[in-house]
Amino acid sequence: MKERISEQISGTYTASLTANSKDIIDFEVVSEAHKYNITGEDYNFNYKITSLYAYYNLPSFALKPPLTYNITDTEAQRIANDIEFKRVYNNTTTSNEGKFYATKLSIIAIFNTGWQPTLGEVLLYNNGTFQNISLTEVIWVDIMSEKLKLKAEVTPSLGPLDSITIVGGYIGNVNYTFETGEQHHTITNLYP
Repeated sequence: MKERISEQISGTYTASLTANSKDIIDFEVVSEAHKYNITGEDYNFNYKITSLYAYYNLPSFALKPPLTYNITDTEAQRIANDIEFKRVYNNTTTSNEGKFYATKLSIIAIFNTGWQPTLGEVLLYNNGTFQNISLTEVIWVDIMSEKLKLKAEVTPSLGPLDSITIVGGYIGNVNYTFETGEQHHTITNLYP
């Protein structure tokens, strides 16, 4: 007799960028690894990103200029200041020394069909020290398929002293059909 079974799975991942792109996690490889531990057939995997962080230090980029607000600024004025700041200081503009102000970190889902949607982007600045940022608020979806891998790309490329490390975790489940063996039923005399 066959039964459908669901089991919880979880794991963590780490990826260090030293060039302009790096695979973060390949869920197809993760799924194959779990299949070796399970005897069954007709597998179905589902994943959810529970955490996704970038830890970075960008000494080859220009120092981030201070963004200041007046105490009397309204919320609309602050939003306008933020937009203007990102227009002037971003991954395409440079300082007087020719250094870029920021690098744009993009998180991309690569499906085995070739489709590659960008899940989210964020500008990373040189603040003169190691920084971290939660990327779970940046990506627009946290449910992942077993048929994709996550990739990180930066524009412009990192310098030799720059570092970005992406770490995170996932939970999920695997559903599969399992052969439980034959079942024998004993019928007893119900009426004396």
